[in-house]
Amino acid sequence: MDEWLGIDVQWSSNQSTHVWAYPVSCVSQSEGGFELVHQSVVVMPHWWIRGDSEGKWSCVMRLKLDTQRADNRSLTVTAGSQEV
Repeated sequence: MDEWLGIDVQWSSNQSTHVWAYPVSCVSQSEGGFELVHQSVVVMPHWWIRGDSEGKWSCVMRLKLDTQRADNRSLTVTAGSQEV
C-alpha cells in the first residue's frame, strides 16, 4: 500500500518464485547540498526454470491495482474546493 498516493498494488504468480526488491534513487543538488531522492522501488521476480518433459515452462502473473483511496481523496478535495 502506498499511503501517499492512495494506491494498493498486489502481484501474484502461479509459479513459486523469489522476489528481489530495491530502491531507485537519484542525487539532487539543492541549496543545502546534495540530497538522495527516493523515486521508486523495483520489484523483480526471478525463477529457476526447469522445463517439463517437453522442455516447456510457463508462468501466469497477475497485477491488481486498487485506486479507491486515491479516488475518494480526489472526490473529497473536489467537493471541498470553492471558487473565489
